[in-house]
Amino acid sequence: MNTYNEDQVYQLIDTDPNDLNIMGQGKKKLLILALMENSHESDLATIKKLVAAIKHDFESDLYFTWLQPKDKLSLSGLKLNYNRLLLFGVKPEDIGLNINYQTNTIIKMEDLSLIATDSIIQLNANPKVKTALWEKLQVLFL
Repeated sequence: MNTYNEDQVYQLIDTDPNDLNIMGQGKKKLLILALMENSHESDLATIKKLVAAIKHDFESDLYFTWLQPKDKLSLSGLKLNYNRLLLFGVKPEDIGLNINYQTNTIIKMEDLSLIATDSIIQLNANPKVKTALWEKLQVLFL
């Protein structure tokens, strides 16, 4: 018997994956989702430096897209082949993952490894946080 609980909230996913501008070919099965803040050109330069540091090519080895602060997305709607996911300023709950997490921690879920970290602006402003991320990136990729 189903019961109705008026206090239970279901968040609707409202961003159509087909509307995203996904860059890259994903040859190394990495997906990067980044929160778009202010001028994203300098943020993209930082991401490209991190990608190069983990010995990946931005154009061929990964998929990348920006998400707006209001975006909610279901990962299952993305028809991409990936097994590693990096979130820059994007919270797991904003992409349909209901998990407990800490930033800059490797989370393993079935066939997916995930690292959620601060936004690029926050990483650039706080070297300690960037160092903590780098340590986890080395474990996952190098």
